[in-house]
Amino acid sequence: RHVYFFKDKYFVKYDMIRKKYTNDEVIISREWPQIPYIFTNNLTAAVCRNRESPSKTWLFKGTSYIEISLSKNLDSDRVISSPKNINIDLGIKLSQIDTALIESTPGIDHLYLFNKHLHIKYDLNRDIIITQGNHNKMLLNNNRDIWDLHNFIN
Repeated sequence: RHVYFFKDKYFVKYDMIRKKYTNDEVIISREWPQIPYIFTNNLTAAVCRNRESPSKTWLFKGTSYIEISLSKNLDSDRVISSPKNINIDLGIKLSQIDTALIESTPGIDHLYLFNKHLHIKYDLNRDIIITQGNHNKMLLNNNRDIWDLHNFIN
C-alpha cells in the first residue's frame, strides 16, 4: 500500500491507494535509530514483506544488506540481522543492487534483485537462486506483450 522513496539520508512515503505523499522528507536515522549508520544514507534499494507481523524489511546499499523489522509499534522495531553481503551470504553474484522487488503470496516468497544489467530471482523460503540472467531474457520469457513489442521494434 505504501512506497518509500529514499534519497541521501531522507525518505518520503507515498500512499498508493490515496495517491499522495503521506509525509515530508524524514531523516532515516531519526525515524529508525536502531539501524546501523551505513544504512541511514544513500540506500540503493529497499523491499518489505508485509505478510508477517511485524513486517520484515531489507535495506540494500551496494552489495550489503540488513534485515530489519519495522512497524508502528516501537517495541517490535528491531534489527533482525547484522549487515550481510549478497555475494557471500546469499551466493548472489551482483556487483550492486539497484532495485529490489518482492512477490509474496501464501507459500511463495520470491525476492527479485536488479542492477544495471542483470537480475536474480531468489526464493526466500528455500534460500536458493531460482533464476538469473539479463533483463531482456527475463522480460521476454515472462511477458508475451513485451516479446511482441520487441519483435515489432526490431
